[in-house]
Amino acid sequence: MGAGSDSGCRELPAPATDQAGTLIRERYTGEVLLCVPGEGLRGARLTGARLAGADLAGADLFDADVQEADLTGADLRGACLFAAELAGACFFEADLRGANLGGTDLTGANLVLARLEGADLCDAVLNGARLEYASLSGATYNRETLWPIGFRPHGYGAILLD
Repeated sequence: MGAGSDSGCRELPAPATDQAGTLIRERYTGEVLLCVPGEGLRGARLTGARLAGADLAGADLFDADVQEADLTGADLRGACLFAAELAGACFFEADLRGANLGGTDLTGANLVLARLEGADLCDAVLNGARLEYASLSGATYNRETLWPIGFRPHGYGAILLD
């Protein structure tokens, strides 16, 4: 089994690296937004990072600290964010289709207009998260998933797993 087996995340090619670390690029221009020291993003400390428009599709951010980061419009399709700390992060208009968000802390996160179709939200904490106009069609959650008060995930197309 690979390194991702404990999180349910599939093995993916590593993001681009250079001698200094892992490069995070803007999804349309290719401009380098951030160079993260070390090999890969697993467990990375990205608190407060400015990653608007970042191309993180398929990235392994297992157990990463991304609290208060700006990921406006970022491409996180198929990314593994299992057990990540995402409290207060901004995912406005971000693409999280098929992402593994199981066990994440999204307390107070901005997910307005985010695309979460097919995402795994089992055991996620979304207390106080903003989900206006988010697309949750086919996203899965369980009874341990904590939603904002009054939020009805099934009304947005999310699927409860028993």
